[in-house]
Amino acid sequence: MTGARALHPIATAGGVFVTGTDTGCGKTETTLGLMSALQARGQRVLGMKPVASGCEPGPEGPRNADALRLLT
Repeated sequence: MTGARALHPIATAGGVFVTGTDTGCGKTETTLGLMSALQARGQRVLGMKPVASGCEPGPEGPRNADALRLLT
């Protein structure tokens, strides 16, 4: 395609899993950075945190602060 912007391979992967060795090693910060970079390239992204350690009770049930950050 002439003049079309090529998609980065990560944008066409269908999914990216960010893993780490411990709580507090930077998985959420890395994920937020990737999400921001892909959004800046016009990609639609969705952050998920299927497993989270620690939560706080709230009016809608338990919530994890890192998981909530990925919703923005």
